[in-house]
Amino acid sequence: MQAKDQARLQYLSSLVARKSVVPVASGRQITQSPTYIVSAKIGTPAQTMLLAMDTSNDVAWLPCSGCVGCSSAVFNSAKSTTFKTLGCQAAQCKQSVPPQGLLGLGRGPLSLLSQSQKLYKSTFSYCLPSFRSLSFSGSLRLGPIGQPKRIKTTPLLKNPRRSSLYYVNLVAIRVGRRVVDIPPSALAFNPTTGAGTIFDSGTVFTRLVTPAYTAVRDAFRKRVGMQRTAGSITCLAMAAAPDNVNSVLNVIANMQQQNHRILYDVPNSRIGVARERCT
Repeated sequence: MQAKDQARLQYLSSLVARKSVVPVASGRQITQSPTYIVSAKIGTPAQTMLLAMDTSNDVAWLPCSGCVGCSSAVFNSAKSTTFKTLGCQAAQCKQSVPPQGLLGLGRGPLSLLSQSQKLYKSTFSYCLPSFRSLSFSGSLRLGPIGQPKRIKTTPLLKNPRRSSLYYVNLVAIRVGRRVVDIPPSALAFNPTTGAGTIFDSGTVFTRLVTPAYTAVRDAFRKRVGMQRTAGSITCLAMAAAPDNVNSVLNVIANMQQQNHRILYDVPNSRIGVARERCT
């Protein structure tokens, strides 16, 4: 998982209506993947596919019949009356595709969010179950209808260099009731460098820039009074940003989002968080 997260951090740092409910499950138990997956019906007539849910990706991809090196679970394009082909030189074909398919929920023009704007009004929310969950007990809600009314929100920030990413203005972190002493520069939003904090459903462990992580780690150690038995590794379901990637980006990852309803309200430029039990 750490290796996959590190590769994903490198990718993230290089970027810069009607109601519809889709089941969400932990990919760890179903596809042996650390990401979360949705069970979606694609084509006409519909075929059920398992797609990785990714709020920082701009494309919706799935392997089709005839794909060399893909998994056995492919979409049979010959059976769909709404399927259209693209040439190999098309811009949409110059990106990597995970074998189980990808449901991009970023803000780019090729994402599901943008392509279904008239239908779902660029609004969605999800509740991620525990990564240990064995069933599709989570949910992805598309469209403004059915979204929670009582939910605490914060403004979304826009970064022209990374327009797909969902930046928020993180100003402080608490351990217990105490605010951790973190240098303001470690949390500050800077569109030029890409610095700041994003919400991301595809990263497993929350990543903090080194000054922020060190401060949070030390606060946890002091708070819980851990008795060290061997080594110097602290397991907090979060980590410092790797040294070999853009180390200015903080990522609030899916481990910290589990059993919460996360609302993405793009038209009103806000993101909301509320506790919700989806096991």
